[in-house]
Amino acid sequence: MNSLLTKKYSQGRFEVFPERPELDIIHVKQEHTSIIKEYTSESLEDIVADGIITTFECLSNKALAIKTADCLPILFLGDKVALVHAGWKGLANGILDHKLLTQESWSHILIGPSIHHYEVQPDFKDNFPNSPHFSQRNKALFFNLQAEALDQLKELFPQSKIEDTRVCTWKNSRYNSYRRDKTKQRNWNIFIKD
Repeated sequence: MNSLLTKKYSQGRFEVFPERPELDIIHVKQEHTSIIKEYTSESLEDIVADGIITTFECLSNKALAIKTADCLPILFLGDKVALVHAGWKGLANGILDHKLLTQESWSHILIGPSIHHYEVQPDFKDNFPNSPHFSQRNKALFFNLQAEALDQLKELFPQSKIEDTRVCTWKNSRYNSYRRDKTKQRNWNIFIKD
């Protein structure tokens, strides 16, 4: 199966697949939480969390994975590697400010394919009361999830090089998007150590 996107780094590569690839994958049971788990050697697939952090040594012959269908897959690279599933609930509840992330020094952070602007109800503003990333169009209220994440990342990790794939899952039909067509399919965002 061909990946939809590949981004190479000295430590490995980030790839996005429209379905689960044939790899030995480390992943968690995602439920829009602000929980991040550390992987050492035991399976995490039945553990509820929305992020995984590990050492490169623990990744030999395995790939790290986060599933998304509009939420942001965020890759962190430094002395360790982390993959985070950040939807609006995770961002509102501080997943990017998690101790396992903030205690590390990240050289690179990448926001993978995700939705950019989407329509929300007025009471949604209560989740991000100080955010400048709301806009009004034809009496509809929109929220820019990527811009909110970028602001949080810049504030929390000012020394890191932060990149964005600039792919909107809602606009690009090659990617699974729950808000576009209520799909049960997920994009598999994978980090593979080289």
